[in-house]
Amino acid sequence: MKAKRESKESNRTRILEIEKILENPVSLVPDCLDKSMFCPLDGYRKKLSGGKDIEKFSKSKDEFLRGLAETRKAISDSELSFSAIIKTPHGTATFFKKGDTDQYVLAGIQNSSNDVFRMLAFSKDVLTGKLVLYSAGQYYMGTCRNTPPGKEFIGEALRREHTEFTLDEDGVHRTGSGEIETSLFLLGMEAVRIGSSSHFNTPSRIMKHMLFQSHENIFTFRCESLENSATRQEREIFSSYLSGGLTDSQFIDTIYRKRLSSAIDAGSFIIGSKQFQSLEQFAGEIDMPQEERVALLQVMNDRKGLYLQDGSRRKLLEAIWHDRGRNFLHALFPDMEDAETPSLKGNPVEIIDRIRETREISGIEKSFGFVPWSEASSFAAKSAVNMRMGKEVITDISTRDNDTLSVEYAFDLLSGNHANKAWKIPDDAKVKGSKILPYIEKMVKADRDEAREAFNELKKFIR
Repeated sequence: MKAKRESKESNRTRILEIEKILENPVSLVPDCLDKSMFCPLDGYRKKLSGGKDIEKFSKSKDEFLRGLAETRKAISDSELSFSAIIKTPHGTATFFKKGDTDQYVLAGIQNSSNDVFRMLAFSKDVLTGKLVLYSAGQYYMGTCRNTPPGKEFIGEALRREHTEFTLDEDGVHRTGSGEIETSLFLLGMEAVRIGSSSHFNTPSRIMKHMLFQSHENIFTFRCESLENSATRQEREIFSSYLSGGLTDSQFIDTIYRKRLSSAIDAGSFIIGSKQFQSLEQFAGEIDMPQEERVALLQVMNDRKGLYLQDGSRRKLLEAIWHDRGRNFLHALFPDMEDAETPSLKGNPVEIIDRIRETREISGIEKSFGFVPWSEASSFAAKSAVNMRMGKEVITDISTRDNDTLSVEYAFDLLSGNHANKAWKIPDDAKVKGSKILPYIEKMVKADRDEAREAFNELKKFIR
């Protein structure tokens, strides 16, 4: 506690304010929500009713009553020139002192116009667990039996802290938004629903307008997301949150991540905030080919869970690819040889689609009887199948031998794309390409038998 010299004018103003308070000391006492005959608040009202002289409480053992008498004595001193200063978590309060009453009690009595400081007048009753106080604007109530406040108190406290909120249909206040949220309960009453987008600390803004012994017995929370995977650490996290160590979003994110880790370790399958009872249900939620769903069920058999932020085929494949990609491909393509297994680097969807396309082309080649004997003939077979399927012929002149360039030129002539790169192809390859064009055209447009015969005729022109 520090002392501060006041000007005469300042002292006079403060003394007049305090004298007005002491004219009706009952006004300092908040109503009790419980209406209990043993409530300290009702006891104070009875002792202060009837305009009794408060100076008689100067020797009282009760801090509040003695504080009233000491306040009267202090402001009656004509030589009064100093005020005391104390710091609280919610700001600095000044008061006059003329005895041994608790300084917080005196500050509460003499600053009753402040809806935070006024609760300090009953701080001794609060510290002994006799009271919990709620103070926001016109709402000033107490409870001696742990009765929660009215919901209007929550709204007034949030308004006074300049906190944006909405009101749900059931009357519960809401701050922030987001798919994941938590509900803060005050003595069993759902006080506010807090969304993960909120970046301030909602409990601290409400608690600023309360006085209680310990928040452990006052506040609880509920987060329905992954509730079955709640961990023992949540109590410590919640305590840190109530103490102001975490913002709303940090608290919700920490709780959710702890639960998510616990759920995955226990073998749960999760998409977003939705938890599935089985791998089958999880797989059924994802839009993917049935054969890929079957392959997934085969490789996810080690009781380890999986989390996806969203239920897309691509996200799923990316999540399993590092550990299970090779096994997944073998489950999806059981007849695939190890030599056929591609590098697992890159986009898993593109890898699978590329394997499907390659196998499809190979299957059509076999069905047409295209049995290549060289690089050039293999390129002719694949390109013919591609064109029959309506796909583009992929070429790379820089890596082609002369026969392959001849085949490529023939396909360019057939598609009408030869003019763009004819200058890059040697003249002898162009001549040979023109000669084999009729056979290439039959491979693309004729029936199977004629296409096979045309393919075999290429042996007369290319190695």
